[in-house]
Parts: sequence; C-alpha cells; structure tokens
Amino acid sequence: MAKQMTDEDVISRIGGAIWGWISLNAAPVSAMVMAAMVSVFRIVYDRSETTWQRIMTESVLCGLLSFALSAGAAYFAIPDGVAVFIGGAVGFVGVVKVRAVALKALEKYEK
Repeated sequence: MAKQMTDEDVISRIGGAIWGWISLNAAPVSAMVMAAMVSVFRIVYDRSETTWQRIMTESVLCGLLSFALSAGAAYFAIPDGVAVFIGGAVGFVGVVKVRAVALKALEKYEK
C-alpha cells in the first residue's frame, strides 16, 4: 500500500522543482534580478516615480524583459555571461526607453 504524502513532502517536492528550474535558468534569472534591482535604484535616485506601485511595476517589467532577452540570447550564440550585463542595461535604461528603441527599429525594418 502506498504511503500518503504529507504537506511537508509536497512542499519539499515543490521547493525542489522550483530550485531545479532556477538552477537550469541561472543566467536569465540573474539578469532578471539585476534588472529589477537596478531599476528600483534608478527610479528612487531620479525621483521619476513617487508611488511604490509604479516603482514595483517598472521593476517587474524590467525584470521580465531582461529574462526574455537573456533567454533569447542563446539563439544568437551570445554567451550566458552576458545575461547580467543585459539585465543591468535594461534596468538602467528602463522599459519605456527600450520600447521606444525597439519600435523605432521596427519602423525602419518595415520601410
């Protein structure tokens, strides 16, 4: 007869799965953390936003964008070591500026 799983067993397995995923995606995760941290400090330093909701939203967006960019960097044969640089750059520049640059590049490509 199979043993019933306890709550501790379930939590342990979920924690192990999360840790395994983080270790497999260490470069994009480190880029995401770097972007979020840099963007928080940039926003606080510049005093460009005053509410904590806006600061957190910008930081999460920077982190997610950095995760996507650094995960896609492998497709272009860019080494994993560049991921933290990508995260720092996105966090420093900000999501609004990255979006503007991307839209400008797409407009040139369409013409």
